[in-house]
Amino acid sequence: MVEHERSYVFTHQGIKEFLEFKGLSLSEDYERIRDHYFSKGMRLRYKDGGTYVTRKLGDKQKGYRIEKELPIDSEAADLLLSETSLAIDKRRCKVEGVKTPDDKPYDITVDFIMKPMEIAILEIEAADPMSIPLPPDISHRLFGVHLRSCPCCTWEYFNRKIGFCGGPSCGKTEMAKWLSHQINTEFNGNAFHVTEYATSFIQKYERHPKFNDQMLLWYGQWRREHNARNADIVISDCPTFLTYIYAQILYDGDFCEQKALQLAKMYKQSLFDVGSYSDIWLMEISDYKDNRIRYHTKEEAIEIQERIRVFLDDHNILYRMASYQDGHRALEEILFLNTERNLVSEC
Repeated sequence: MVEHERSYVFTHQGIKEFLEFKGLSLSEDYERIRDHYFSKGMRLRYKDGGTYVTRKLGDKQKGYRIEKELPIDSEAADLLLSETSLAIDKRRCKVEGVKTPDDKPYDITVDFIMKPMEIAILEIEAADPMSIPLPPDISHRLFGVHLRSCPCCTWEYFNRKIGFCGGPSCGKTEMAKWLSHQINTEFNGNAFHVTEYATSFIQKYERHPKFNDQMLLWYGQWRREHNARNADIVISDCPTFLTYIYAQILYDGDFCEQKALQLAKMYKQSLFDVGSYSDIWLMEISDYKDNRIRYHTKEEAIEIQERIRVFLDDHNILYRMASYQDGHRALEEILFLNTERNLVSEC
């Protein structure tokens, strides 16, 4: 079956207020669904007293995927539970009272997800499996509002590694720390803030890193992020590819094969590492402050910021810009949240 759908993320309270504002309601009865994902496109679903195994192929961002779902014996399903990498617990309600502007049927539902994070997903799906993909402005056609669409499938949404990069004193540590706190407290999620290993290196060894230390710093940072992999959302304030940027800055002396080999290996590793981050943010320096650990001047910090920008641009790596004052905006963009603020601006 070809699945045509688009999804929109709200808070639990936010979706109720949105539907009430639009004069719509939710069905009183709901369907309890438990999903156990083994990989991005493979899951086991418990619903309506039955058990089903589902395989989805394709990119949700394009508006359609190929879905095949088959019932499975409950005993066989129980054997597969040990392979679960992601568990979802949700309640699904139907949205009632929507007037469609055309003759095409739509299934419009809200999933109140309880685990692994408390969010609500408004989903619009073509009821006719043979229909064409939903238009990007389907939310405006149905609700009169341009909602922020979520391009991620469930697996991609709840398995994230976010990297905040930028020059010294740009606020990336405080941003990562604040976001992790908000996700864990306001959304009852499972986020973990991975701190910069280079800072620990300076504090422990009481010296500044040199060129030959960069592979050690890379490994220390990689190990910290690797150890945090059990969290659903890992937020790093020093993505591992930054060691290549600092290695270029710290490169001194004449050219030699030994240093060329080190740079080549770090460059290669940095390119492979970039792909491990689902989201990359470049933080702009707004107010440089000396914390008695930083060893770069404000001018050097701005140069590092620009080197990172050039690296990302030259390699066509997608990233978003922010400053330390943009915490709420960053949270909304990372979670693809539709809030009263961005709804008002788009109406």
